[in-house]
Amino acid sequence: MFKKFPFLISILLLYIFTINSEEIDFYTEMDDDILTEKIIDMMSDEELLGQVLMFSYEGYKVSAENLYWIKTKDLGAIKIFGWNTTNLEVMAETITTLQKEAYNKRFKIPLLIATDQEGGWVQHIKGTTSSTAGNLSLGATGNLIDSYKTGKLIGNELRALGVNMNFAPTVDVYLNKNADVIGPRSFSSDPVITANLALAFYKGLEETRVITTAKHFPGHGNTDKDSHGTLPIIDSTLDDLKNRDLLPYRMLFKENVPAVMMGHLAFPNITNKVEAASLSKEFVTDLLKNEMEFKGVAITDDLFMHGARVDGLSFADECKLAILAGNDVLLVSKTASQHIAIWNKLLKDMKEENELKARITDAATKVLKLKLRYLKDDRRVPLYPDKESVESIPLSDSKEFIQSQAARSITILNNSDIPYTNSENESVLLISNYNRFMTIGKEFYPEAKRTWIIEPSTFKDVPQTASYFDTVIFCLANRSNLDVLKRLENYSGKLIVLSFLTPIYLDDVPWVKNSIAAYGQDEESMRAAFSVLKGYIPAYGKFPLNFDDME
Repeated sequence: MFKKFPFLISILLLYIFTINSEEIDFYTEMDDDILTEKIIDMMSDEELLGQVLMFSYEGYKVSAENLYWIKTKDLGAIKIFGWNTTNLEVMAETITTLQKEAYNKRFKIPLLIATDQEGGWVQHIKGTTSSTAGNLSLGATGNLIDSYKTGKLIGNELRALGVNMNFAPTVDVYLNKNADVIGPRSFSSDPVITANLALAFYKGLEETRVITTAKHFPGHGNTDKDSHGTLPIIDSTLDDLKNRDLLPYRMLFKENVPAVMMGHLAFPNITNKVEAASLSKEFVTDLLKNEMEFKGVAITDDLFMHGARVDGLSFADECKLAILAGNDVLLVSKTASQHIAIWNKLLKDMKEENELKARITDAATKVLKLKLRYLKDDRRVPLYPDKESVESIPLSDSKEFIQSQAARSITILNNSDIPYTNSENESVLLISNYNRFMTIGKEFYPEAKRTWIIEPSTFKDVPQTASYFDTVIFCLANRSNLDVLKRLENYSGKLIVLSFLTPIYLDDVPWVKNSIAAYGQDEESMRAAFSVLKGYIPAYGKFPLNFDDME
């Protein structure tokens, strides 16, 4: 019978296959690998390209442009910057709107919604979110539970906002004393301590189902330059990297960390040319993916940064270079005109060049597998965050933990006069450019006077002002503060330095006899530092840096 109707049977089979194909989407109950393969095979060039692009949006709420990229270009990822977070409730509503648009597409693939919420110094989403003391503070406690709880706390707050990917932790080993852009964002100058604390942070973040992204591969801790403004050139050899910078990554890869961010950093002693690692096939494909066997998603740092610029190339050309190097997601913060130029260039070339088409297909495959791993089951970060979740931030137990962790990290470095309690007739001067420092300092020393060091023109007056006081309590938090502090070398009274963020500047003032290191700039860190100074609490922190080993 069937032999008589071969044409009809073929039509019937084709019809059945078509029906089944149309029914396949992100939520189809099927083995992830098989489902990934089926969806990728069915995708158009436009759909494949959309999955490898991560764009930001301007302003604090959804616009027609945002919806355009989801509706017509199948954009796969959105990056949340500080300028998007003016109102957390509006931000959550925007995320809901964008995710609903993604759900209305053919395959219903959710968006990656990413941000930089490292804790401490770098925190793109502020508002009511918790401000932790940061990684260097965790290095000073050396406590894996503290690091785990910090990752979990940050993850739970992001989860409440609908943010499902975090560009954290920073696992750069603090090797260069002048690495100001990393500084307190690092856990330690010791790669083993860095690795252990980074792993604990990842485990805490992982429990919340927020996608962890370790950065900045292969290591941003050995340069005094900032890749936002230039391309740092690092003289490390491959052996240097393997013995120091790459150790945390090796440990994280063994535990299946899902994503890595590539840094805009040049290593001419390794590649024999001045080229950003983020644009280098030797680093992304050969080292990260092949040699180190990283199976997750490689994401570029923002390609709008000057460290990614290549003379003679457009942004679109740089993006093509980055994807061919082996990156799976291209992060481009702005602007709208560049976004469309990038899209047009990559789409045109992938239709004409088999190598680019294959690379984008491979990248989209990795992205889809990542999304299936994290954004499909019932434990996923909510796609549509509600008002009640936003209002739950900060979480009920976060402040108590942050206070106790900051207190445990405080380190006394020099203590000829610590703890310090002034007598009735002893005059005290507080010197800082932080209002917070002044306010808290007055709580502990109500009779103290205050001198702000905000403008360089006031620096020259500081020694004379200080000479009228028996004791000076000085806030050291940056190089500008250090310049002022050096003017007090001949001060004859009692000088006490409270260091915040990176304590590296204390290495330049060995004549200071009283110094306490805290590692955040938040209220809890400052209050803990004054509590130690006053003798109210002990200082248990262990100094997380080895000046002698740093360059």
